[in-house]
Amino acid sequence: MYRHAVGGSLLVVLLLGITVNASASELGEAQALYKKHCSLCHGLIVPDTAQHFDRPAPHRHMQTLIERLPEITLTVASRRKMHGLTMPTAPLMTPSTSEEHLAFAPPYGPPLRGVYRRLAGSVTGFPYSRAFKETLQGVVWTRERLDVWIADSQAWVPGSRMFYQQPDAEIRRKIITYLEANR
Repeated sequence: MYRHAVGGSLLVVLLLGITVNASASELGEAQALYKKHCSLCHGLIVPDTAQHFDRPAPHRHMQTLIERLPEITLTVASRRKMHGLTMPTAPLMTPSTSEEHLAFAPPYGPPLRGVYRRLAGSVTGFPYSRAFKETLQGVVWTRERLDVWIADSQAWVPGSRMFYQQPDAEIRRKIITYLEANR
């Protein structure tokens, strides 16, 4: 009888270990999806950072932005056109005396560390759009609300500054799992 109890306990411990590893593996995949789909605009999630919009972007993040600038410009321009918004006629990089300067700097959206269960529009210093503040006043970010937002933010809040859309429910689920783990 004692052998069966020890054997059963060992099996439970082994199964729990497999579950923990699967969760860690899924969290790693979720982190990679966040990095691919969200970090360009919202920055990387790093431990214990101040929840302010004015924090500096990491150097690697800026290099990625510069490398992807043509792709980003086309994506933003096409989404803005699709929603009937106009793009500024000035180029994103403007020549100066002997160097070029970016006309904007990342991150473009508020930091997402701690977004899960946070009140929408509550990051100090971030210039939320009027539409965002009016529509989402009092909204707390839950899994369901984040799912709707990530699926198509413009459908929920036309005129918000976020134009990203993720039609794949599984990608949204994994990104939200990562956000929930980093609250």
